[in-house]
Amino acid sequence: MKKSLAHLPLNKKQELRRLKSVILEKAPQTQFIILFGSHARGDWVDDEYVEDYITYS
Repeated sequence: MKKSLAHLPLNKKQELRRLKSVILEKAPQTQFIILFGSHARGDWVDDEYVEDYITYS
């Protein structure tokens, strides 16, 4: 289990900081937040696909 966000790209780190501030604003007694899944493991894939002439990423 990773204990740092150093492996994440800058945009993901920024998103998590914003999310953390919202969580702490709504629930200031929060002691820790656990990130799990592919981003926590470090094996996520940035997918991009086109459907009906619209590019999704």
